[in-house]
Amino acid sequence: MNSLVLVKKLGVIFGIFSMFILTIVACEGPAGAAGAQGATGAQGATGAQGAAGADGASADASGLSSEASISVNKGVFVIGSDVRFTTYGKGFIPGEEILIDFVVDNNKVVSVGGAIADESGEWSYTPGKRFQIVPSPKAGDKYFELGPGVYLVKAQGFTGSAAVTPILFVSKPDLAIFENPMAE
Repeated sequence: MNSLVLVKKLGVIFGIFSMFILTIVACEGPAGAAGAQGATGAQGATGAQGAAGADGASADASGLSSEASISVNKGVFVIGSDVRFTTYGKGFIPGEEILIDFVVDNNKVVSVGGAIADESGEWSYTPGKRFQIVPSPKAGDKYFELGPGVYLVKAQGFTGSAAVTPILFVSKPDLAIFENPMAE
């Protein structure tokens, strides 16, 4: 009789276990859609300050400083009428010595003078008789001929500042193209 009771108990346990397995399998269906996005959590604490970066160069690959700039006193210079130009600089290193060059082309660069930046990094320079805008040089003159066109004035500081600006030269007949185009 003991074995009969044991078989009945095992049968009941096996039946309950089978019902449990069937219930689990029967309840498993396809996955449902994802739930809605939850609320954004509070912002975390600010991280620690990073290490200081290395000092960068004061100029870009062309050697020109992004802070320094130069300009000239006029937009157009007339060969034969205008004799000199004035160059103005700003953003240079205070006290910096500056060399001012007139760039004719890649093969001809003429030094026209120099200046020293004041305490705010500004300066101005007007070349003397050594550099004059004349219509045509005389025979045996040390000057070279410079026709109408766009040239460059470059200012190079001895401690790294540099800047360049275009300068436009025209002949007297070319002036007509710069008169008021709206005039009849």
